[in-house]
Amino acid sequence: MVRLLNNRMNMSRNTVYNWFVKGSKHLNKVLPILKEKLLAKGAVVNCDETWCRVKVAGKYGKKYIWCMVNKEAKIAVYFYEDGSRGRKVLRDFLGETKIDALQSDGFNVYMYLDNELVDTMTVERKRSSSAGLLPTGRKNMLPMTIGIKK
Repeated sequence: MVRLLNNRMNMSRNTVYNWFVKGSKHLNKVLPILKEKLLAKGAVVNCDETWCRVKVAGKYGKKYIWCMVNKEAKIAVYFYEDGSRGRKVLRDFLGETKIDALQSDGFNVYMYLDNELVDTMTVERKRSSSAGLLPTGRKNMLPMTIGIKK
């Protein structure tokens, strides 16, 4: 909407709203297919979440958006569920998936997908930021792979 206003395109809010509604109907048909390919049996999926500013009830707050990537299938899916960073969001999205591994940054949500610790295996890496591989102050944010129980 802001981009339309910046380009001095005058149209009613209702018109723009209707465009979003129609577009979302088409996207909602495609998303299940993308999700199926993203979480295909035997896939290795990368996952991360990041914060963004979201306006809710007239106030801006810090909320989270998730991203899952299946490099082999060349699919990336972004999803947002009430701005939550909790494990329920990830569990709901994964469902009864048959992926082989979920690669992440080690945030505890990924390690406790159920009520018990999921088998984790660290990826080959150097723990020394002096080697120039890690930004200073991010020693705890090392990649890890989580083997999903079948």
